[in-house]
Formats: sequence, C-alpha cells, structure tokens
Amino acid sequence: MSTVFLNGALVDAAAARIDPADRGLLLGDGLFETLRAYGGAFRQLLDATSSERGDLVEDAVEKLFIDEGIPYIRTGAHDQSATGERFGLTVRPAPDFVVFDNRSDTLRAILECKGASDGGTARDKAARFRALRTEAQRLGGVPLFAVLAGIGWRRTKDALGPVVRDTDGRTFTVATLAEMVTTEPLPDLRGLVHRGGRKRRRSP
Repeated sequence: MSTVFLNGALVDAAAARIDPADRGLLLGDGLFETLRAYGGAFRQLLDATSSERGDLVEDAVEKLFIDEGIPYIRTGAHDQSATGERFGLTVRPAPDFVVFDNRSDTLRAILECKGASDGGTARDKAARFRALRTEAQRLGGVPLFAVLAGIGWRRTKDALGPVVRDTDGRTFTVATLAEMVTTEPLPDLRGLVHRGGRKRRRSP
C-alpha cells in the first residue's frame, strides 16, 4: 500500500482526493523556488553565509596565533579606536588582526582575511588591500598579510594579482597558514605568549 503527501499530511494513496475547485488543479498554480549556480556554487547561499564563512577564516588564523604563541589582537572583538590609538592605526575599519611584539608593545604586522564567492566580489574586495598597503607604508613599512578564501580569487588579473602585489607576496589561504608563520616577522614572535596569555620563554 502506498502513501502520498497531501495538504500537509501523509495519506493512503487510494484515499487521496483533490478538491475540484483547487486552483492548482484548475489553473496549474504552483509555488516554487530556484537557485542559480555559478561555477558550481549557489550564489544566494554563499551570500547568505558569507559572514559565517569569513568568521571561519578568522577563527583559523586566531587558532594558529594561539598555537604558535604569537601576540595578536583580533580587532573585531575589541575596541577598534583603542587598538588604533595604541598602535597608531588610522584606517577604518581596522585590519582584522594586529600582530605585535609584547616585549616592546610595538606593531609588527597587520593581517586581513577576505572571502569571495565570485570574481566581481573578489575584485571589489581587492581594493581594501590598497588602502591597507597605504596604511602599512605610512606606519613605516609594517608587513601586510592576506588570508583569502573562496573561488572568487581565481580571478587573477584584477583581484588576486593586486592583493599579491599589495602584500608583497604575503598572501595565504587556510590551507597554507603553516607557511605563513615562517614568513617575517612572524618567526621572531613565535612562542612569546602562553595559551593563558602570559609571556613565555622562547625555545632555543
């Protein structure tokens, strides 16, 4: 015996009846939703979850800094004006991460995370790195890092290419974060902080 879903309930197929006045029967009315797929990805779903995916990238960077004992501030979770005043940052919004030497409380690097689900978005977000490069130069040449995610960065000419240029090649993905900690000035900062936030003696 088979069953069918009718008017919000499962009923015996033999007992299923449709009202002769039902508009779906008389006029073919229906309700449906479509999703466009770009390059195998559903754009509306990507747009709706962009913040959450961006947080995942920042979470991965933060975990790396914690595991490696690198002093940092994740600016989205702190008072940006206080962070800016502390390190002389004027760009708004502040970069996603500020990396500093806790022995002298000096700024050593700035880092920005950006996800892009399509080439147009990647191109638009690349402009952010131009502004951060200007800020880094104003601060005396502080290194600028990028951590990128999403298929939009496959667009190289006016998206990925400018980011690589503006970061002087310090451009990484979540998959290559282990390589990032070997890039100056991060090796000199490894091991300065315990997981509990205290300074620790560096390994020889």
